[in-house]
Amino acid sequence: MKFSNPNVPPGFSKTTKQLKHFNIRSRGKAILKMLGVFLILVVCGGAAPGGGEKSYIRKADTAFDLENYTLALELYRKALEVNPKNLKANYKTGYCYLELHEPKKAKVYFKIAFDIAPTFSDYLILLYLAEAHHQDYEFEKAKQYYQQEMARTPRSDKPYIQLLQKRIDECAAGVILLNKPSVAEVINLGNSINTVFSDHIPVFMPGDSTMLFTTRYRHADKHGLLTDEEKLMYATRHDGGWEATTPEFGNYKNKLEHGLVNISPSGRRLYTFHSTKGLHVSDFDNGNWADPKPLGFPFDEGQLNVSIFITPDNKYAFFSSNRPGGMGGLDLYVAAREEDGAWGPALNLGPNINTAFDDDAPFVDPVTNTLYFSSLGHNTMGGFDIFSSKLENGSWSAAHNLGYPINSTHDDLYFVLNRKRTDAFFSSNRAGGFGGKDIYQVIFPSN
Repeated sequence: MKFSNPNVPPGFSKTTKQLKHFNIRSRGKAILKMLGVFLILVVCGGAAPGGGEKSYIRKADTAFDLENYTLALELYRKALEVNPKNLKANYKTGYCYLELHEPKKAKVYFKIAFDIAPTFSDYLILLYLAEAHHQDYEFEKAKQYYQQEMARTPRSDKPYIQLLQKRIDECAAGVILLNKPSVAEVINLGNSINTVFSDHIPVFMPGDSTMLFTTRYRHADKHGLLTDEEKLMYATRHDGGWEATTPEFGNYKNKLEHGLVNISPSGRRLYTFHSTKGLHVSDFDNGNWADPKPLGFPFDEGQLNVSIFITPDNKYAFFSSNRPGGMGGLDLYVAAREEDGAWGPALNLGPNINTAFDDDAPFVDPVTNTLYFSSLGHNTMGGFDIFSSKLENGSWSAAHNLGYPINSTHDDLYFVLNRKRTDAFFSSNRAGGFGGKDIYQVIFPSN
């Protein structure tokens, strides 16, 4: 789950949410963020500034507004050392822990804040107390808090009530999914792949021995200012495991604001997403990767065209888009290759796949005619869950939740199978990782 604003109900803003999944910022926002971080460095004077309760909170608020939750957490906790009953510091500490994927700690501070001011509604403390229990798989407790928040919400606030009901439904689904037998083992790929930054969107070269993925890392420039950057990474698997990642892939040079989303079956065509210009393609020709070019029709309609999967026979393209006429948010579409080699019109995959919420990250297994995708709708237990649907007699079957532990109460995305279909890989920001999103492996039981 991602919280777009701690002082208002977290809605389902498709554009904001999808850009955060790709972790791409516009140049203007990046400049503002860099200036803000500069202000933090000037105001705080380092990692351990001096000052009283109000001074700590003022500096923490600056870091918080810039989404520097690690620094903000340190400063809010210093304020709490001075005054353990400070309402704002307890609430913001809990929020920082949620953003840092530590719900067990988050719920402690939200409960303190709630006990201090149980009727104070400006911070939506009760909602986030519920969220913390939700993320910690305490579904019944979370449901009680959601219901308590709903009971004191005016009936006229329909969008917020709908949000709370959605969360309650997720808790109900979570109870069912958590009690089902495990269908696979899920393991973190470890620190040869995953870092304190976000590592996500795994795709595989032919042969499955080389994995490409994207890392969003934060670093200081020559002026000491912090900035975020997307980096295409690759790693090679040997008998002993995964070799340390390398930030170069052939002579491919990372392009500003481009994030990797897929690669062709031949391994000679990269598909990328640009934050404002949509899906692009880069071809490998004469020993070089060409600059990314827009994919064009039918992948250029709507404000967002986010992810794409081309079937191994190169005949069909599955992709996500928020173009007009969909069912809500991002929908999944398919386009067929025509006789002249051009792509035909996009066809919506229909209500068994698409929901009123975001549906994204398609992957198709052509052997079993199964579509895998991630969705905020259907019977998700929280955040994006991974689903499957089979093509049967020309229609897609009802979406099937892959269950726990493949899915979690956080965002689980970009599921891909290996060629032998013995294991799979996906990205998740679930608790217990190295930081941000991590890449996980799914090991299915042998038949």
